[in-house]
Amino acid sequence: MSITSVVHCLGWTVGLLAALMILPALTAMLDGDTRLAWTFAASAVLCGFFGAGLALATWQDEGQFGKHEAFMFLVLVWLVLAFFGAIPLHFSGMPREPIDAFFEAISGLTTTGATTFVGLEAMSPAVLLWRALLQWSGGLLSVVLAVSLISHLGIGGMEAYHSALPRGEGASLPARMLQTVQDLFWIYVLLTLLSALALGAAG
Repeated sequence: MSITSVVHCLGWTVGLLAALMILPALTAMLDGDTRLAWTFAASAVLCGFFGAGLALATWQDEGQFGKHEAFMFLVLVWLVLAFFGAIPLHFSGMPREPIDAFFEAISGLTTTGATTFVGLEAMSPAVLLWRALLQWSGGLLSVVLAVSLISHLGIGGMEAYHSALPRGEGASLPARMLQTVQDLFWIYVLLTLLSALALGAAG
């Protein structure tokens, strides 16, 4: 089993999560909440440093992705992203316990919808945006993994996706994931905007 290839892919995904943290940091700054803005900014730097370190440290040693590596990545990616996604939630002071922040993050990433928060209407816009981004990116990640990884392994009939989207045979997992994101990103954004318009029209 090539552990370095799994770590390399985890580094990329953590780095992308760090980039998303910039949006709630800017939102908190515009809202006048300097402390919360610094919380998200510091979390973004920490995640970016960690993700870049993992990706760069395993750049030369990146191996082939087989079934063992794929299953390990599928398990670890949710846990690792939830851990880093919980950092700004915990230090925002909203959840009282670290486990509540972790639950909130993994609930968002898996699009479960469960929450430990009470009184969402009174919460900071930056925290609400981060919860929404976790759910939004978790949904996109689920689709990307299904198309680029699960279908590649032929699990549960997902190989049917091969006939509709480029497979990227011979490419590394980050390359396949990037190709899948390029194919699906704007469709996902369009569906998001249509859903937002529908919710707005419904009041």
